[in-house]
Amino acid sequence: LIALPVSLFLARTWLDSFAFRIELHAGYFVLTTLIILIISMLTVGYQTLRATGVNTVKYIHYEE
Repeated sequence: LIALPVSLFLARTWLDSFAFRIELHAGYFVLTTLIILIISMLTVGYQTLRATGVNTVKYIHYEE
């Protein structure tokens, strides 16, 4: 939550130094954050489901 406004401010400040300027909206940062959160939740969810299907007794037997 703190990084979004700071990165928006820094990006706008950096882009203002160019001769050809573009508009930078906060929506770009919010959309990117949502995409990253969705991908990370899918990845963690997949790994969790994969881990629940493992026979733990089989792996504990090999550790001893």
